[in-house]
Amino acid sequence: MLKKLLLLNLAAVSTTFIEVLWAAPDGPSGVDMNQSPLSYIEYLCLYSVVIISSVFYFAENNKITKRMESLIYSGALTIYWYAVNYVEFETRVASWSTYSTVETWMHVTLISTVPISCCIVLFLISVYFIQHTKQTIQMEYD
Repeated sequence: MLKKLLLLNLAAVSTTFIEVLWAAPDGPSGVDMNQSPLSYIEYLCLYSVVIISSVFYFAENNKITKRMESLIYSGALTIYWYAVNYVEFETRVASWSTYSTVETWMHVTLISTVPISCCIVLFLISVYFIQHTKQTIQMEYD
């Protein structure tokens, strides 16, 4: 059980790292001119660990199927990544210009579609292999 949680968290951290760097807009931050996403990406990855661990313990305690568990993981990460992309766009692009709320959400959706889709597919492939390896299945029955 612990090995499965560790592997899931590793998959979440690596895909969060890829997604944030891919979707982060270029340009200086409106908060700190020298700050790049690399300076605080470990905190963003830490939040994904908290999300995945929470869903994992919820799924273990409620005996949710593997397919439903995967959907909950992917849905939670998609919402989290979309929120991160929104904040990044707000601090790097919208703070320097006059964007309305609708325009901001439209731009964030356009920038986020491909990175989130690719990273979710990568994450779901990782989850599938984590859930269906012989070691993980054997450990669950021991």
